[in-house]
Amino acid sequence: MQPIVRLHKISNFFYRNRMRPVSKIIDIGMRIVFQTSIPGGARVHPTAHFAHSGIFTLITRDSELGARVTLGVGVVFVAGWPKPGAPIVEDDCIIHTGAVLVGAVRIGSGSVIGANAVVTTDIPPRSLAVGIPARVKKSDIDIREYHFPVVIEANQAFFHSEEAQQDKTKP
Repeated sequence: MQPIVRLHKISNFFYRNRMRPVSKIIDIGMRIVFQTSIPGGARVHPTAHFAHSGIFTLITRDSELGARVTLGVGVVFVAGWPKPGAPIVEDDCIIHTGAVLVGAVRIGSGSVIGANAVVTTDIPPRSLAVGIPARVKKSDIDIREYHFPVVIEANQAFFHSEEAQQDKTKP
């Protein structure tokens, strides 16, 4: 579990047990150390991953992050406009750098939000959404194709292939 998620878990404990001043102190500490704002009232699953320790990430108090969600740097959750409420991100989603989720939007399980996209409407499960405003460009995607470890595995497979070994022997 990342340090930012651990700190949020502690802050959330104090928030739920009506010790909100202690929760607020932890939140301020996260802002200073990690330059991020994740209030104690937000629901963040312990398996959520914040790229670069969540630097410049802003999540609202009523937001929810599901299991195995990956957030890029500078992701912003905005509550209250155009629909009252906060964003909800279901399990196994990837939200890339600079994306903004506005209002009570729901990101369906297994979806990918592109970099700098502005999401103002619900995104169905297993969809790729990009643009300003975000529009679904591809449906029924396989989240594994968009996850970072797949890129690493593909590169490792190439570097250990016979073709790569032959390229190394050429002058």
